[in-house]
Amino acid sequence: MNKLSAKQIIAVDFALAAILSIYWLTTGISTEQGIFIFLSILIAGSPISYMLARVLPYWRAANVIEGDDVSVQSAKIVRELSYLDTLLFAKNGTLTVGNPYISDIVPEGVTKSSLLSLAASIEKDAKHIVGRALYNAAVSRGLRLQHSSATNEIDGKGMEGMVGGTAIRVGKMNWLKEEGVEISAELLTKHDQLAFHGKIPIFVANGKRARGIIALLDEIPPGFMTAIRRIKKLGITTTVITTDSQRTANAVKKELSLDEAKGGLSKEEKLREIKLLKVAGKTVGMIGDLNRDQSILEVADIGIELIPKKVEPFNIHKVEVAGVEEDNKEHFDIDPLFPPFIPNLTLKGGLASLIPAVEIARRAKEITRQNLILSYLSWLLLLPFAMGFFVAFGGDFLSADSAAIGVGITILLIFFNSLRVH
Repeated sequence: MNKLSAKQIIAVDFALAAILSIYWLTTGISTEQGIFIFLSILIAGSPISYMLARVLPYWRAANVIEGDDVSVQSAKIVRELSYLDTLLFAKNGTLTVGNPYISDIVPEGVTKSSLLSLAASIEKDAKHIVGRALYNAAVSRGLRLQHSSATNEIDGKGMEGMVGGTAIRVGKMNWLKEEGVEISAELLTKHDQLAFHGKIPIFVANGKRARGIIALLDEIPPGFMTAIRRIKKLGITTTVITTDSQRTANAVKKELSLDEAKGGLSKEEKLREIKLLKVAGKTVGMIGDLNRDQSILEVADIGIELIPKKVEPFNIHKVEVAGVEEDNKEHFDIDPLFPPFIPNLTLKGGLASLIPAVEIARRAKEITRQNLILSYLSWLLLLPFAMGFFVAFGGDFLSADSAAIGVGITILLIFFNSLRVH
């Protein structure tokens, strides 16, 4: 429902006061009485009670929600939270711990160590959590990495680079197929099996042939399943959107009993999914990583950060790459012209802390509805008397003082009713 603005109410109120006071002046009342009629109508039709009715409950709710477990950006976000009906999750670092480890290595024509070493050689500068996990796994096992050049990280697909004059690609099956890489039937079958069990299968290709799969597993944080069940009881649809394969997304959906799962999505496709939901009239909350999912969080009605962070900082290792020692440092490029996105809602107490926040926001919405009824009743009771509708029946005009008292009582009722948000 479209809400009236203060400017619209003031314009209508002023027009009514002017028209009615001029009308009564034409009936023979004094100029002084006409001025008092103008003031009475202006006060009785004031938008103050209406505006306070809409904002006080959400201001109160924002103060109640703000605490050790939850931080909310503004009362406007609390209003959005009261209408939340769709909650989207980025998978890595949100629905999972965010610290993936290698669970399976399936080589083809090479050894397991050689396959991991080959993949890690071009993942040294990777920003994606999977690439960093591969690199750190190779480092922790003491593998000797080869020098790489012309490395390029392709969002939502994988990493490519040159090692010893040969193109090396580490990434998703569909991307490798697009690049003309030959994948054996045995590896394709193994890929489906690993994805079915919720693992992240990553292909490693040397030239135009896939040399094996490295599968990673990222565990579900404790307490998540209980929190998801409670969120669904609030009538909120839960969906995981991820760049991982649809099979992996389906496995996570099944494990957490989510409503929907959409896998194999690029960043642009994730943005399109959110925009489509908003066009359909949904109020969308998005939980994701501030570094990887900033643009997606900005598009959602409520961008949510989930902490404490599940991703532990990677240690700095001295790694021998083609005989040269180099530092492994995790870093992110920061553009000073575009400051980091500030989350609308920060869940410092884990996913479960979202539930009381939603309940408080919905309580504020109900209190707002009650306050608006009080505001409408104030107009209904005061304006007819101020306009002189009952003069013909022996009544009198409402004085400006009485109109102010009536509006003041309404404001007090709205104020004390808003305090019931807790």
